[in-house]
Parts: sequence; C-alpha cells; structure tokens
Amino acid sequence: CTGGKVRTGVAVALVLEALGVTREAILADFLLTNQHARERAAEFVEWMKQATGRALSPEAAYWLAGVKAEWLEELFARMAQRYGSVAGYLHSELEIGPGELIVLRTGYLEPPEA
Repeated sequence: CTGGKVRTGVAVALVLEALGVTREAILADFLLTNQHARERAAEFVEWMKQATGRALSPEAAYWLAGVKAEWLEELFARMAQRYGSVAGYLHSELEIGPGELIVLRTGYLEPPEA
C-alpha cells in the first residue's frame, strides 16, 4: 500500500459494511481510487527516477497507485472464514455489536422516505 490508500479503503469499506451498504456499492467505492491512478502513477515514476535514479515501469507504478477489487474481496472472504462474517469481525475485533450498529446506522443514515 502506498500512501495509505488500501488502509483507508479498508477502513471506509468496514464503515460502509457496518452501515449496511451493499457489497457491490462498497467495491465500487473502493475502486474509485483507480480514477486517478494513472496520473498518480506517472508522478510516482518521475519521483522514483529523481529520488533513486531508477526506472519504474508504468504498470508497476499503476498498481502502487491503484487498487484491485480482489484485494477487498479477499479480505472479506478471510473475515468470513475466520469470524463467520464481516459483522463477526466487527464484533470480535472492534467490539461493534448489534447495539453499536444500530447507533451507527441511526446516526449516519437517513430514514427511508415513505
């Protein structure tokens, strides 16, 4: 992970999961990182060249700047394997249980319109 993009993306994904956002929407949000990855990659290639005198391929730089859906999917799969679900992880490791989820959802979600 370069610049915390994956750590930040995972944290946001866990918050969205806690709020009950669909997995499809969570992955789409995670992948928004890639919208500017080519630009950041070009900047990283130039920085690397100036800082170290070494060349870095644009493809390698892209994956330093971007993310892959598989990374988040693998994380969710491992959480499900170890904790039964992402909610199980939230409860076991972060002490966010059903009561805390209600508080989060009440505080951050708008009630559905009638």
